[in-house]
Amino acid sequence: MTKADIAKKRVKEYLNEYLNDNRSYLPAVWGSLISNYYEFDDTEQGTALNKSLFEVKEKQAVYDRMMKNGGNDSAEYAPFRCANKHVLDSLQKVYNTLKKQHKRFLTGYTLRHKFRAKNAMGGYMVYEYIFYFDRDLLVVDVNVL
Repeated sequence: MTKADIAKKRVKEYLNEYLNDNRSYLPAVWGSLISNYYEFDDTEQGTALNKSLFEVKEKQAVYDRMMKNGGNDSAEYAPFRCANKHVLDSLQKVYNTLKKQHKRFLTGYTLRHKFRAKNAMGGYMVYEYIFYFDRDLLVVDVNVL
């Protein structure tokens, strides 16, 4: 049995327990089972570095516009532009190094499923859910779309 088969089985078990009329369940579309990982950008350090990089890039864009527009002040901003570019390059190197060293790990899986089932009034409705699983393929959360 594949991981996708196990996930589908768990979805059916979940729906069997929580649908208004579980006998009316008619599967329509199964999405692909997607693996979710804890990436460097998800860490506190990755988030902080991304924020800093964004701010420094924004500042660099301002200096670049000032230099491009010329005028009397452009020579005055040249040292700041150069220093900011150095900071930007340094931050980018640190980010790239730490991202390379980060060991990502599997946090769980996601599976999208569309189906028909009877609602509380007895009429058929089309539902679309996103199921979230842990690493052991147990349903840990469900979003109704």
